[in-house]
Amino acid sequence: DDASWHDATFVAGEGREAGTVFGVHDGPLRVIAEYEMHGQARFLLHSEIMGPRRTASAAAPAYERTTLAIAPRGIAEAVRRFGWARGAPFPEARFVLPNAPPRAEIRIVTADTGRPVMRARPDTLGTAMVPLPPLDDRRDVALVATATAPGHAASEALRFVARRDRGPHVLEIPRGGRIRISARDALSGLKIAARARVVGERGTASLELGPDWSASGAGDAVIMLHGEAVVPVPTGAYRVFVTHGPEWTLHEEVVEVTETYRPDVRAMLLHAVPPGDWVA
Repeated sequence: DDASWHDATFVAGEGREAGTVFGVHDGPLRVIAEYEMHGQARFLLHSEIMGPRRTASAAAPAYERTTLAIAPRGIAEAVRRFGWARGAPFPEARFVLPNAPPRAEIRIVTADTGRPVMRARPDTLGTAMVPLPPLDDRRDVALVATATAPGHAASEALRFVARRDRGPHVLEIPRGGRIRISARDALSGLKIAARARVVGERGTASLELGPDWSASGAGDAVIMLHGEAVVPVPTGAYRVFVTHGPEWTLHEEVVEVTETYRPDVRAMLLHAVPPGDWVA
């Protein structure tokens, strides 16, 4: 988060399709992050990494062993592979998700400060072996784990102690419901591209459908390229807005979602403001 050098066991990144980890076997690394400003937003540009200082001579060469691990199941699996490659695996805890919706994720933070420790994706059976890299000199650190998925309420927080409580730990993501949304041209009846926002009503929490760069779900909005979408939501009341741009009418509807009742929102949008011959 800052422009200072830090000691680290490894450097890792979570991508859309894979997790990547780089580290020196007999670290620690020295790491500094470089950022770039775009208006009011700051973006990570890259990280600079230095291995431990070594002394070499013609009589006594110095060696440095490094590993770059890339894992399709995300950052946690890549960290496990790095630990195996260096011959010193990290302590692990096993988690089970009886309900693992698409893009489900396990997030682990420290119990005292909420510092991020690890994030992991469950396999097709809803299980995950999560490595727990050391954060500092403390060996038995109290941690908190939760399971989340876009459009679902989070599981209850589970507190455990690293190295002692290896599980299996069960994290139950509430099943919730869904809202099916469609958008059509009111004159032709054909499906049209649209944007839908699903906003919590009457105390229902706001949705978190994905990061701000994801058109398939970002915050409380979904871009419907082909005029329809199925949005997973926790049970509760929601106000749904469907739009096709400033020249078209807006559809607004309040729906109630339960685990057994899953409403359909059918937006019939009309081209109401002809732009004329000139458009800015």
